[in-house]
Amino acid sequence: MRTVLRVIGYVLIFGAAVNALLAAIALYVVGMNGFAEPGLSVETFMHDHTPFLGWAKSAAEAILPANVASFFFAAPALVVFPARAIVAGLLGSWALKAARGGKPRAA
Repeated sequence: MRTVLRVIGYVLIFGAAVNALLAAIALYVVGMNGFAEPGLSVETFMHDHTPFLGWAKSAAEAILPANVASFFFAAPALVVFPARAIVAGLLGSWALKAARGGKPRAA
């Protein structure tokens, strides 16, 4: 079980870092436009500025209910990516802490 929790924890921490990077890129894009469009949607951001993530929408539509996927991709990127980074970071750190099981860590 500890191995599973470690894997989950590291994957979530990596995902949090990726989401933080996407939030920084979105902030840069919005800032380069003079903050004229602070409500840049996730879909527009992914389509126009990170086309290598184009597969994410079709994957989300296949996994999530249609209204949830639509809501997520219509939401502002400057809200979604930081929120996802925080939640994934917290869950990842919780999983790593649970994997330690209360034992003191070796220094």
